[in-house]
Amino acid sequence: MNAVPPAATRSLYRPVFDQLGHGPATAAVEMRFAPLLDTAQVTDTVIDGRHVLACGPHLLISLHEHHGELPLTEVERLDERTQPVLSTSGRCYLHLVSDHLDADPPTVRSVLAGQVTVPHRTRTVTVFPSRTRTATTSPPTPDFHNNGTFPALHLYPATESRKRSGYTDATRHVLNTLLAYKAARGLGRRDPFPTVTFADVLARLEAATAELGQGVNRRAAEHLADTVLPLQASYAEALELAGYPTAAFFSRNFTIDTGQIVNQGRAMGLFRGLVSLDGEPPREERGFGTASLSSVRGPIWRIAPIPFIPNGTLPLAIAGGKNTTADRPTLVIEELDPCHLRPVMRGTCTSLRRYTVTGVELEHLSLDEGRAELAMPGLLAAA
Repeated sequence: MNAVPPAATRSLYRPVFDQLGHGPATAAVEMRFAPLLDTAQVTDTVIDGRHVLACGPHLLISLHEHHGELPLTEVERLDERTQPVLSTSGRCYLHLVSDHLDADPPTVRSVLAGQVTVPHRTRTVTVFPSRTRTATTSPPTPDFHNNGTFPALHLYPATESRKRSGYTDATRHVLNTLLAYKAARGLGRRDPFPTVTFADVLARLEAATAELGQGVNRRAAEHLADTVLPLQASYAEALELAGYPTAAFFSRNFTIDTGQIVNQGRAMGLFRGLVSLDGEPPREERGFGTASLSSVRGPIWRIAPIPFIPNGTLPLAIAGGKNTTADRPTLVIEELDPCHLRPVMRGTCTSLRRYTVTGVELEHLSLDEGRAELAMPGLLAAA
């Protein structure tokens, strides 16, 4: 479920890209990855006066003594840059990542004493407990850091309405690696970097994968090796086939790393019951509740082929929940509410405009053909 437009699409729309210019509101490529998650017990306790949260390889310990429950955080409004303004300032925690740590009192005391001897990573984060639309709570570290990196973690404890517990690690590895490389070269986060090559960033991603695999976070290492790195290679190849310069891969106005995919359509199953409604991972939620860039942008237009099988029917499940099905080649041109990508405004339940066009030529490709020709979003090139 990794989303990258195919080479044929980028080649087809190259004149449009060149005319409109590149940017999130005109023409750009959004890069999304399958979620990195695990279903495991979430520990929420107090040890020696410190609030402790833990799940999988993640251990969070409050930097100050714990006094009562943390207040829930909501998105109050958007600032002048259309970024969410939160209702609380959160609380600071020490976040350790290691395959060899647990949430037992001896471990917590060793961490606070600076006596951790196993492989690990440590950083300071701000925790914001929030409530999802399913009326259950989760304590995430949900947003960008001041240096532009995005290492968000979302914890989902089991509740009456959520039978499973676990975490999603929404770290944007490609973005973070590129920003770290720019900083090492004395460049600011928004400075152009025309001399960078795909090999430069690939080497650093491979090094990060190797480090994580040495006892720090095996699951994250597997995610990088099996999902992130292959997708980067396929995207770079597709850009080259479509005639784009190498700099387009690293342009913040052309290639936008949006992190983990939103749990919509066929991606719903990837979240394994941790989030039951579409679009709910906190920073990835297109709506931010009722306030977001999506909500002020207004309806958007979508043009796409409708799934079909000649002289037959297609199970609705194959369409991913967003499409109807057809018995002949058909294109759909429809307005969508950008908050949940449906042809109905979420706030008013008003149906939006929708048109279908038949008699168009559509070509069916097998999965093997799609991989070989880089012709389908989210499919890696055949080995």
